[in-house]
Amino acid sequence: MDYNNRKPTKWNSDTTYALGPYKLLTRSIGIWPLDHFGKVIFLQVFLNSFIQCLIIIIFIDELITKGNCGLITDTVDALSLIATSILSVCKIILPLVYKKRMYFIVNSAIEDWANVHDKKSKTIMLKYAFAGRIVFIIQMIGAYMTIVPLIFGNPPTIHKFSSDQLSDNATMLRNIPIGPNCWVSTSISMSIYFAYYGLVTVHLVILCTAYIGGDVYIFGIAMHVCGQFKLLYTDMESLDGKKNFFSLRKQINQLSQRHTYLIKLANEFERTFNLIILLQVAANTFIIGISGILLLWGLKTGNTSLVNHCPHKPETYN
Repeated sequence: MDYNNRKPTKWNSDTTYALGPYKLLTRSIGIWPLDHFGKVIFLQVFLNSFIQCLIIIIFIDELITKGNCGLITDTVDALSLIATSILSVCKIILPLVYKKRMYFIVNSAIEDWANVHDKKSKTIMLKYAFAGRIVFIIQMIGAYMTIVPLIFGNPPTIHKFSSDQLSDNATMLRNIPIGPNCWVSTSISMSIYFAYYGLVTVHLVILCTAYIGGDVYIFGIAMHVCGQFKLLYTDMESLDGKKNFFSLRKQINQLSQRHTYLIKLANEFERTFNLIILLQVAANTFIIGISGILLLWGLKTGNTSLVNHCPHKPETYN
């Protein structure tokens, strides 16, 4: 099927309410399935992925060459950033790999909203849409509010270091939003330093959008599918055995076809996101393991700052 030439279903106010936030979010990172994959979207996806991959490479290189030269908590943050960045790249690339499946799922949701007319069905659908919308708002506000103290709490170092300061034994550090400050060389020029600081800042914004946004996108679509199964269940409960045989048979046949369609929809949803969910579990396991090691280390050494740091920042997992 040529999805690019297919006539789109017209949106109504309920469609905008239910799917509008996810459309705005996914378009910001170039993965809205109903958009034609042209040069603009390719450039958008490439830049988002490239910036994240560049930070991953830089952080891994610094971790190998300089190791834990600062606070252990900063190193843990860097490891968490690497893990979540890899996963966020997957959350950008995989929906594009399965673009046809995502088109089928999202377009089905649009058609459901366009074809619902009775008040009872609309109420059920709005209930699930409201749940998805609330989770979307809370998660995205929480994600972006997390990076605010990282950026404003670690402003860029604006003064230059003299040759005497660099040759002194005193530790001279330059701030970055996340990660050990000792990873930033004091010998680089101010322009390169500001560019690097800006790169990390932009990366954090993209990371929050792709990582947390990918989760709420999956959750929102899942809520719609759940709502459709709830509607099917309600329709099946309303079957009246006292009706005319042929009328009842026709109704059962329609419900059976709808059930088959929803099973296909759920299977397409599962095939699209099963790898992302697996990687999510793996990343969370890694981060929880690192936090556990940090907790044990803090308890052993009596360092309360390590213990307090263990419930790590919300952008690392949700």
